[in-house]
Amino acid sequence: MSEPPMSEPPMSEPPMSEHPSSAFLDALAAEVASRDAAAWLSAVRGDTEGLLAALQRGADADAADAHARTLVFLAAEGGHAETVLALAARGAHVGTADGEGYTPVCIAALRGHAACVRALAASGANVNTATAEGFTPVWIAAENGHTATVRALAAGGAVVDAADAAGCTPVWVAAQNGHTACVLALMACGADASARNAAGRTPVYVAALNGHTDCVRALAVGGANVNTATNEGFTPVFTAAAHGHTATVRALVRECGADADTASSEGFTPVFAAAAEGHADCVRALVLECGADADTASDEGFTPVFGAAANGHVDCVRALVRECGADVDTASNEGFTPVQAAARAGDAATAWTLVRECGAELDRARRQRLAFAMALHPRLGRDSRAYALDEHLLQMVLGPHVASGPPASLMAAYEGHVTAERVLRFLEAQEDAAPTHAAANAEWRADFECPVCFESAGEASVLVPCSHMVCRACWAQIESGAARCPLCRGVDSLAVDPETFPASAPLRERFCVQMPQ
Repeated sequence: MSEPPMSEPPMSEPPMSEHPSSAFLDALAAEVASRDAAAWLSAVRGDTEGLLAALQRGADADAADAHARTLVFLAAEGGHAETVLALAARGAHVGTADGEGYTPVCIAALRGHAACVRALAASGANVNTATAEGFTPVWIAAENGHTATVRALAAGGAVVDAADAAGCTPVWVAAQNGHTACVLALMACGADASARNAAGRTPVYVAALNGHTDCVRALAVGGANVNTATNEGFTPVFTAAAHGHTATVRALVRECGADADTASSEGFTPVFAAAAEGHADCVRALVLECGADADTASDEGFTPVFGAAANGHVDCVRALVRECGADVDTASNEGFTPVQAAARAGDAATAWTLVRECGAELDRARRQRLAFAMALHPRLGRDSRAYALDEHLLQMVLGPHVASGPPASLMAAYEGHVTAERVLRFLEAQEDAAPTHAAANAEWRADFECPVCFESAGEASVLVPCSHMVCRACWAQIESGAARCPLCRGVDSLAVDPETFPASAPLRERFCVQMPQ
């Protein structure tokens, strides 16, 4: 009598034959959403008690947000190891990836949460599952320099040599980013310090490329080969030199035993690479400290001086010739000298430096013919028949570095470089001329007064080819505008140091104006 008949449904629920009302469904969805929202918020905050309460109220332990991030994922991302363990104890899946393919272990490795990695590994998570792009948790931790996380992953059974799609291992990517402690930790866990990627680049190479000297030292101590070249033949010393990493070059050669002269597959040496890129300090370190050769030419006959001249690196030209003793006139296999290379590039300043500071010959081809003629006929001069020998015969007799081609000024003219042409014509006119103006020029330099600012304290510059003098400060302002000589209004002038001006040509005084031709 105290219970209702079985045929009558409970009063608090709708009859089984009726569909639930929309209001009932909306309320139920709101209650579920509220429980899951509370669970997500607790997971993000690491509020384990709040999370357990939400689960007790019916929240789904494997609930995911719009980005497929589960409660375990959110807790791991925030570094909440206790929350991760609590979720795993209540049956949550610890290996579910988010929408981008990152598992909880991957996101913990990315953030550097070693404790979460240990918690996930202890809960059965796979520590080797890679992202959709092929990056394993160890690789991710190594890339970001999370040393403790790397150790935790290795202790949990992670493969420390698993490479990405390009063949780059965790050691490789740690070296690339200069994470020395991470490199040491990986090697201590058995990682290969010499593993090459698909392009043949080793960890030592990529560390040298980016100037990470401490990483280079660590890898060398760990047994890495410091001379292994890439598929294109570039060694770690070569790439360090090409990028101007002088300290890395020194460490590789002087501390780690790398060879300073190993050339690329096309014959370019580290000295050439440094010179061609304008790294004068690196050039000095290679030649003067590491014993590299300053004159070794490439397969096409390009010497370091040629490379520096062709690219307009005046400081490298000076360092090679005046400090390292490199030959300034060696021609390429095609017969072009460094001066001609500067002329073709339209670099008047480099051409001037080569000739006036480094002693380069403007007409190397003529002098070689004359020398060969005199060698055959000691009593004959330049009018001998041997002087007119065929160019091909000269190539056969004198070897691959015979200069040829037109004068440098004509080469500049062919390329449309007006300033370089005028400067080179001026230099060609002074070649072999007697220094008849040495005393007068010295007196004029001593009594210099700028014709623009009328100051005598400033450093002087001589404008070539008009030979008028102006202080450097004034010329810097003039050059930024019309770049005309303030006296003769000549254009296309090069400002040079008066000490390098040839004594065979007169310096022009302030009121001695020679109009341009």
